[in-house]
Amino acid sequence: MAHDSLAFRFAVVLALAVVILVIMTLAAPPPPANGTAAPIPSGEPIYRAQYLNLY
Repeated sequence: MAHDSLAFRFAVVLALAVVILVIMTLAAPPPPANGTAAPIPSGEPIYRAQYLNLY
């Protein structure tokens, strides 16, 4: 198979995509074991301005 063929280019791009996908999957942090990473409750805003500058 020649290195200039469309099938070869497609195979190389597909192989690179699979390698990147595997690396990203293995590099991801593991999920929390028992819910220790609880979500932040969204009832109140995280930041509230102390001084309201009204012009």
